[in-house]
Amino acid sequence: MIWTGPLIAAFVVFHLLHLTVGNTGLPFEHLDAYGNLVKGFQIPWVSVSYMVAVVLLMLHFRHGLWSWFQTVGWSHPAHDGLRRQVANLLTAIVIVGDLSFPIAVLAGWVR
Repeated sequence: MIWTGPLIAAFVVFHLLHLTVGNTGLPFEHLDAYGNLVKGFQIPWVSVSYMVAVVLLMLHFRHGLWSWFQTVGWSHPAHDGLRRQVANLLTAIVIVGDLSFPIAVLAGWVR
C-alpha cells in the first residue's frame, strides 16, 4: 500500500489534468468528455497506464472494503469467508467496469 498509494495519487492528478483541464499535451476539446476519453485512450501508452493504475486501485479498493466491513462490526470468524467474497465481488465489478473503457477504445469497439 505504501508504494501503490502515491502512484495512484499521481495517476489521479494526471487523469484530472488530462480529461478535465486538458493541459497534458494530449488531445483535448473543452466540454467534450466523450471525445477526450476516446482520443486519449486511442494512444496506447495512455490506455496501458490507465489499466495499470486501475489494477493498483483494485488492491486499495479490496483492502478498503475489507477494512470497512471490520469497521462497521462485520468482523467475526463466522463471517470472514463471506466478507472476503463480498469484497472480492464488489472489487471485480468496479475493476471490470473501469478496464472496459480503455479496452473498448483500443479494440475499436468505441470510436
